[in-house]
Amino acid sequence: MNYSLFGIQLFLNFIWSIVFFNNLQYWIGVIIIVILDIIVLLCVTNFYKSSKLAAYLLIPYFVWILFATYLSIGVAVLN
Repeated sequence: MNYSLFGIQLFLNFIWSIVFFNNLQYWIGVIIIVILDIIVLLCVTNFYKSSKLAAYLLIPYFVWILFATYLSIGVAVLN
């Protein structure tokens, strides 16, 4: 389960970059990054069960993704 969630979040992160920056589909990008937020949170909680260190190392990434979500919503609203 941990590997699957981690792979999904890697894929969503890759897709978000393409959709948001290359295709300029801002609202679709917002939807993708909100789903990414949820998946990363699930990663942190699942990793905590098996390796607390792995979960702690994902927390800065989760905070960064939340900030990127805030910025993405701002760009989508302004455009």
